Amino acid sequence: MAARINSIFFITLLVLFFGSCSPDETDLENPRSVSLSKVDSVVLSNSEPLFGKFVEQFRINDAGDIWIFAERNQNRIFAFDSLGQFINVVGERGKGPKGIMHVSGFEVNSENQVIINDAAQRMLKIFDLSGELIQSNTIFSEGDLWAHPYAIYNFKDRLLIPVTESEFIREPHKSKLLAIVDYEGTIDTVFGKHDTFTTEDNSYSAENTILISSNTIFTSSVGSPYIQAYNSSTYQQTDYFGGSSSFSIPSKEIHANLPISEIKKRADGSSVTAGLYGADHFIVLHIQILTKEFFETTDFNMKKNVLILYDRETKDFIKEIPVPHTLAAVHHNKLYFIEDFNADNYTIGIYKFINEK
Repeated sequence: MAARINSIFFITLLVLFFGSCSPDETDLENPRSVSLSKVDSVVLSNSEPLFGKFVEQFRINDAGDIWIFAERNQNRIFAFDSLGQFINVVGERGKGPKGIMHVSGFEVNSENQVIINDAAQRMLKIFDLSGELIQSNTIFSEGDLWAHPYAIYNFKDRLLIPVTESEFIREPHKSKLLAIVDYEGTIDTVFGKHDTFTTEDNSYSAENTILISSNTIFTSSVGSPYIQAYNSSTYQQTDYFGGSSSFSIPSKEIHANLPISEIKKRADGSSVTAGLYGADHFIVLHIQILTKEFFETTDFNMKKNVLILYDRETKDFIKEIPVPHTLAAVHHNKLYFIEDFNADNYTIGIYKFINEK
């Protein structure tokens, strides 16, 4: 049990270390000449209680006017509007009816309800934006599945959750990958397979990031530059593509029994997949390169960021774009980058794809 917990701790540690155009703007004449152009900037308002350190991704509702952030220090959810004005804190620290012990997944649905998967309590809790608890149900209570940190996604009025089967926690490549769960916490089906690249990445990576696109579910492992595609009706794999010269795996194996200092040393210069997103023309894979400066400061801006673009229809590689900040969300072709993580000046830059002049 201790070995399993240590492995899960390291997987979580690795992750933690780690544009809407108008209709006449969406037609890119030459996708290979695409670049990014900044269109807006939003600074989150200071709020009471003040937030601490948000995870690097946030969720945006369908209308684009509600932004949901997970705060990692006290496991709370913060809601802001699209102007950066504070709305509310959702959930409470603790074990009470509204209590959250560990935010292991969060999402906002079409009714602007905030959904939280609390892995520590094995509970799925749903709140409205006023902070009132709508419902609370057990999830994965049998202990057969482990949910990946911060990853739940809306899917056909249910939830799609990347998981690892408990019996394969040390060998994730043998495990099924995705669970469809209703709001009552009932598992509909579990399907897919973890990327076999996880047998080569030297890091025990098991987390996955998801993009749901019309009739296809795309997924990529934190420790892999490759993308799997599954049919969203049959749940059969339909494609496997990707790879990047910018993506590096640790030169030596990283495992839970190593001292933290050695883990950081071996991880220096290696890469993680931080997010998978969709725009009109592109599938966007966001990778981060871990640096010595990041490990010394834990400043997220000390990581190097690269966007890898693929044609949304053909899956052909388009280009790689180095970017100076963390990509945290994509909504209606707008790309949201976190330019300043400081709680006193938390700044989100909003960009769109354009053709270079």
